[in-house]
Amino acid sequence: MSRNKIKFLYLYLAIALAISIAFWLAYIVRGPNTPDSVVSMKGTTSYTNPPASSKPNAGHEKTGQVNGNTLMESTGGISLEDTAIAGALKDKYGAGIFNVRVQMYAMEKLMAYMKTRYPDKWQERMFSILRIAFPELAKTMIDRFKRLLDYKNWLLDNQEYLRSLSLKERQDMLWEKRREIFGSDTDLIWAEELKAEKILGALDTVRRSQDTNLSEKLYIYKDAIDKAYGEEAKKFMQEHAQELVGAFLETDPVQEDLSSMTPEEREAKLQQIRKALGMDEPSIERWRSLDRLRDNIWHAGASYMRERESLVKSYKGDDLEKRLDELRKHYFGKEAETIKHEEASGFFRFKQRRLYGLN
Repeated sequence: MSRNKIKFLYLYLAIALAISIAFWLAYIVRGPNTPDSVVSMKGTTSYTNPPASSKPNAGHEKTGQVNGNTLMESTGGISLEDTAIAGALKDKYGAGIFNVRVQMYAMEKLMAYMKTRYPDKWQERMFSILRIAFPELAKTMIDRFKRLLDYKNWLLDNQEYLRSLSLKERQDMLWEKRREIFGSDTDLIWAEELKAEKILGALDTVRRSQDTNLSEKLYIYKDAIDKAYGEEAKKFMQEHAQELVGAFLETDPVQEDLSSMTPEEREAKLQQIRKALGMDEPSIERWRSLDRLRDNIWHAGASYMRERESLVKSYKGDDLEKRLDELRKHYFGKEAETIKHEEASGFFRFKQRRLYGLN
């Protein structure tokens, strides 16, 4: 082979390798389209089946053969691609790699990518990359990864049974299996789920509370958040204020307390709840304006329903429809036609339950 052809060949390989690395870098930053995480932020475990393998290209892994970007180095048998991916992995996760959660997340990302590129030999290539990227931790990480695979296989084998259990029974069984497989790593891997369960437990306490006032209910809830997140509680509440407020306001005892108040008392209490759970002043003011608008709508809706009921008792046919059209237009203006269609389908929005602070 001429020297020019050799130079051209190496240039081609360098370009192919660069493209492969670019795809990998984009992947680890963006993540897979359908991530198969151990734990989601909401504390639920994924039961999705692992991605199906596609047929590998023939001759894909032959050492020393020029085939895409799988050219092996002359020493050690380590592919240039694996070395490049290991470098990208270290750049992305190296700063936090001693954290067990970071390790698990990095390995899941790497697994999903390697399964796509090398369906038959993804695990072998993956372990090779881990040894290159994190030689001092590779043995421990590979052991944790194998435990993760055992856990995922157990989930798949028992998914139907787990779905048949109550929420508490399912959670108890999951925690028991996690501790059996991961031991002391369990609370580190599922740290976010533990925090979420503490908050959900507080909400459950609020739902069952009979002899506490609204301020006490709010204390129970906020105290659980503070204990779950510690020094990070304020930041967590600021970032998730709307979801935290919504979850609290949805509970029946909280709504019962709010419904028993005067409009002025309710407005003040909603402001207190939102501020305590992390909302800033501009957001609180926007919600207060929205609450007042909704109060007016619900007040108009109550008057409309009373008058509507009277018309239904007194008129029929086209005469009734004409009078209902006029009544809807009087109370709701441009929204009248939408409400008419809703009622034709059997939905009456003002017969629905009012949730103060939410609708």
